[in-house]
Amino acid sequence: QVSWVRHRDLHILTVGRYTYTTDQRYLPIHLEGSDDWNLQIKYPQKKDAGIYECQVSTEPKISTFVNLNVVDFLEELPPAPTKPPVRRTKSNPGG
Repeated sequence: QVSWVRHRDLHILTVGRYTYTTDQRYLPIHLEGSDDWNLQIKYPQKKDAGIYECQVSTEPKISTFVNLNVVDFLEELPPAPTKPPVRRTKSNPGG
């Protein structure tokens, strides 16, 4: 079995395809025949940041840790480009 654990409170979030939290934003993602097990967090919030552990119940146990950083989208936008000043020149028709 593959489990996802949130380390902040050692809460077991998922085991296999089952979710063990009342927070419906957490969802285990696994395609049949694939070795990949992903944890989807819908609408992540800053409070979701931290260490998550993916555990495989083998002997010995296999696990990997993921550090999730959640940033505010607006904080990450680059500054808006500024337009160069418009230079106006007078044309001299006579030349």
